[in-house]
Amino acid sequence: ENHSNSIAHEEATVAGAPGGTWTFDLSGSNTSLGPAINAWADAVITEVPANPTTDGHVRLAVKVTPNGPNSWHYEYAIYNHDMDRGIRAFSVPHHAEAQITNAGFHAVASHEEPYSNTPWNINISGTSVTWSTQTFAQNPLANALRWGTMYNFWFDSNAGPGATMATLTMFKPGTPANYMASVEGPMQAPISGDVNGDGVVDVTDLLAVISAWGPCPAPPAECAADINGDGVVNVEDLLLVIGDWG
Repeated sequence: ENHSNSIAHEEATVAGAPGGTWTFDLSGSNTSLGPAINAWADAVITEVPANPTTDGHVRLAVKVTPNGPNSWHYEYAIYNHDMDRGIRAFSVPHHAEAQITNAGFHAVASHEEPYSNTPWNINISGTSVTWSTQTFAQNPLANALRWGTMYNFWFDSNAGPGATMATLTMFKPGTPANYMASVEGPMQAPISGDVNGDGVVDVTDLLAVISAWGPCPAPPAECAADINGDGVVNVEDLLLVIGDWG
């Protein structure tokens, strides 16, 4: 039998309030073959591995969204359709000069199963962002990404998107220990002086710094002209514009 066609999804309209009764209306949608991750608008989805043999496969989706000048939000989702070995770590490379902020993780909780619900650790190094849980040897009941489950991973960066290879590390012992998948990550060198985010550092950015001169407004007001992030727009930011000119 073909276990790759054993799942479907529908769009639902959800209504309700905390503490009350929630309703799920499916009347306005059609059933589509495949997992719900396929319906993630504008996301790029890759099947890993491309041609599974002894084990199943997962689907890795990525969506990059601009936050504003010189800032992007990177969101990843991994859906384990039928891979018995599961996944215990996920790593995305980044440019050596990239700043990584607001990194996060979300997993569905295990209720009746004996598996751990401990969130994955997040490690931001000089070259990558890595999420991980315990190895199988450390804890066979660790919070691995098991079949029929989807986990989410995200972060923000001042480096623009570029093609790179993410690493998915298997949970149960076996070969291979890792799978590689093509994704977008923060691979472009940050342009600190590009205040308005148009890809060019010119007189417009210079005037933006001069116009915003002085202390930045209190958060959450945006202060894009504060290039070095010290809370004040001053000569240091002006010099960064001049240094990145062109």
